[in-house]
Amino acid sequence: MTKKIIKKKEKDYVFVAKELNELLGLEPPIDVTASEKEIVGKILEASDLLEPEDEISEKVQKFLKVLKPGEVE
Repeated sequence: MTKKIIKKKEKDYVFVAKELNELLGLEPPIDVTASEKEIVGKILEASDLLEPEDEISEKVQKFLKVLKPGEVE
């Protein structure tokens, strides 16, 4: 799934994972030391837990729009 869709720097997906960990209180949290593929997979899973009223940064919104086009506004 990560293919070449994510042409971002490593710190981008780590940033997104950390923000989702904090916002959603994920237990266990997304392991930001895991492989890119694993982190992106966990980000996708966690993004399903987001509610419309959750306030996420513009950086996270852009990242999720790449992973899930048409689903994130």
